Amino acid sequence: MRITHEATCELVGELARLTGESPEAAVDAAVRERLARVHRRHADRLADRLLAISADAARRLPADLGAADPSNQLYDEAGLPESRAEQLP
Repeated sequence: MRITHEATCELVGELARLTGESPEAAVDAAVRERLARVHRRHADRLADRLLAISADAARRLPADLGAADPSNQLYDEAGLPESRAEQLP
């Protein structure tokens, strides 16, 4: 890669001198660090969006949804799943 912007070349040179790295190594490390930050921000935004979606979905559900024992609807008196109980002799 060839960087023609003089100010950027000066910044790369300063970073290389301060870190003791070659200019290429300094650019590589800087780009990797920036990418990691961008990926974290993207993941954080995705997590925030998913939390907002789940909160919105929770608001739309009946308030007493979690109060009922689902096993009453899923299993019969013998403890068998309802769908299987119908198939047994």
